[in-house]
Amino acid sequence: MSHLIKNGTSLLRQDTNVFGVKDIFSTIITTISGFSSAYGIALDIANNRYYVCNYGSNSIRIMNYATNAEIAVVSGFSNPTGIALDVANNRYYVTNTATTLRIMNYATNAEIAVVSGFIAPRHIALDVANNKYYVTQNPTANSVRIMNYTTNAEIITVPNLSSPYGIALDIDRNRYYVCNSAGNIKIFDYTTNALIKTVNTTGYSTLNGIALDIANNRYYVTANNAYVLVIDYITDVIIRAIPVPANYVQHYNNELIASYSTYIYRINFILS
Repeated sequence: MSHLIKNGTSLLRQDTNVFGVKDIFSTIITTISGFSSAYGIALDIANNRYYVCNYGSNSIRIMNYATNAEIAVVSGFSNPTGIALDVANNRYYVTNTATTLRIMNYATNAEIAVVSGFIAPRHIALDVANNKYYVTQNPTANSVRIMNYTTNAEIITVPNLSSPYGIALDIDRNRYYVCNSAGNIKIFDYTTNALIKTVNTTGYSTLNGIALDIANNRYYVTANNAYVLVIDYITDVIIRAIPVPANYVQHYNNELIASYSTYIYRINFILS
């Protein structure tokens, strides 16, 4: 059952429904249980599946996107936190919390390679077209490592971050976004890695996950393990905070998929 509120002035959560503010906005939350400290999420809509890092059980759960039924469990990881898919090249990438990144065969879930030398890797973003990928390192390294996609050699390390977690690339606009858990988002020039802007999220911290929704001029950031922030893409102003427990978040069409603890939350919404 869905509900619609017009011209609201506050946020309200009732059972599994979250109602939003100021303009037409409605959401319904579907909850999928049975995870173990769910963290990173990756979507493969074309093949009707999504992937979830099961940090607590050292595994990846592959789920049916339409039904939320489990397809497979891939074990043998070490507290996996971040995941990114490269379906076209038949592989996916998973960060192990200690020092390594595992590259997996997409079709068979067999290990292709292990890339070592990281310091507490967290989240990962792929740029296959430009032959690189990005890995956040937290907390002691406080940096982003940019890696060669073909050789897995380091290209450069971007330092001076503060407990970075989520990362998202907007190559068309020559920038990328990094969530500093302490309470801000750093926007970097994609070509030079120079800092463009710091977006402060006053009142919100523990910024772990980020997903871009450029078509709708918004991006989404998890905060305080209790909200998904909706942020204007041009002004970087927080439009609203959706009260849902969340570590990481992904976006597709009019849906957000957030992970927290033993749950995945699927949030359908209408924004105007």
